[in-house]
Amino acid sequence: MPTITVLGIAGSEREDSRTRSALEVALTAARKAGARVELLDVANLDGHSTSFRDLTPDEVADRVGTAVARADAVIVSSPTFHGGVSGPLRSILESIPNTAINGKATALVSVTGGAADRGDPLEPLRQQLQSLHAWVVPNRAVVPFAFRAFDKSGRPVDPEVRERLETVGREVARYGRLLRDLRPGAASAPTADAPAPHPRSGS
Repeated sequence: MPTITVLGIAGSEREDSRTRSALEVALTAARKAGARVELLDVANLDGHSTSFRDLTPDEVADRVGTAVARADAVIVSSPTFHGGVSGPLRSILESIPNTAINGKATALVSVTGGAADRGDPLEPLRQQLQSLHAWVVPNRAVVPFAFRAFDKSGRPVDPEVRERLETVGREVARYGRLLRDLRPGAASAPTADAPAPHPRSGS
């Protein structure tokens, strides 16, 4: 079975962000589940400290659209500001053409400086992605009190946080493979007992 590609999108402008740390935990789990992983960082879109603010809207759309179109599944990770996701991430997602993410498994991760009991910061993000016809996996991960959730190496301190993030990575790899195999012309057919989620269903 061909390897699937899982793209992680880090939505923080800080180069040493906990948003990226959380995403990397999920991507590592996806890789262990058999996926090839790639990272698209808002703070470093080309690997040379070029942020999305250094590029024209057309350049951002080209880089983001190409990366998403190349992937079989996507993990979106964002810091939480005033109960919502980051402005740069919203701008980047708005540049993705429907054809690039349509029907692809997409998972959500958020980190917050306080408690995670003040509504669902990922709900607006889920709605935005579903408007692009992405299929948002049921599992999501919100990391509260992010300033103390990771050690200096970016590893989660709390085993429950680690498991939450790893579950997201494993599940997006699983559904990404399933949905990839359901597309016309896929190299292999889905197994008989595999679920068949509708691309418009939610989490």
